[in-house]
Amino acid sequence: MKKISCNIIKDVLPLYLDDVVSEDTKNMVEEHLKSCESCRKEAVLLNEDLILPLGSGAQDAEIKTLKYLKKQFRNKKAVVSAVSVFLAFIIMLGTYALLVTPKLFIPYDSTCIKVEKIDEKLYARYIGSNLDGSVARNSFPLEKDGEKKDVTFFYIYKSPWSELRALLQKDTEDHLIFLGNADEIDEVYYGKFRIERPEELSADLEESELIWKK
Repeated sequence: MKKISCNIIKDVLPLYLDDVVSEDTKNMVEEHLKSCESCRKEAVLLNEDLILPLGSGAQDAEIKTLKYLKKQFRNKKAVVSAVSVFLAFIIMLGTYALLVTPKLFIPYDSTCIKVEKIDEKLYARYIGSNLDGSVARNSFPLEKDGEKKDVTFFYIYKSPWSELRALLQKDTEDHLIFLGNADEIDEVYYGKFRIERPEELSADLEESELIWKK
């Protein structure tokens, strides 16, 4: 087979690199590039992304490198995504804890905290939209002024979350809190108490408001 001159190869190289030549011309150029260093250099100058003939091994190495880089990129992207999701979760959890964990005592106010007797049962009524919860101690005997009385303590609390909810809601709500049977309670006090330390209930009594009695 007559050897193709470098001038002819160089003339068709641009078309070859653009992949607009026939299959025969493509084969001819690739066969020539295998044995002609000068034309290979010319091809590199024309196109830095020159795809060398499969027999050279260059394409396989390039494909392996690209696959490795792609895999590394995907792994890095997956790690970054996982870390981002985790950090977002921690921030949300921390924000939620800051909003709901603090239990802020609501001071006594006779205009919005009252004790009512309904069907022989005692209820505390709270008028407001910022209530987060309440704490009540079942009636227990306590000596007061030389007499034994069945006394009940209770208090209500708010949190930053309930305060925020109240600002958004704006409508006042009416809450009923069950305290116990009326015939089992002599007095109801509003104030914080130490349920784990009954020996200090007298001190709690002094710091609380008497808001109902028989």
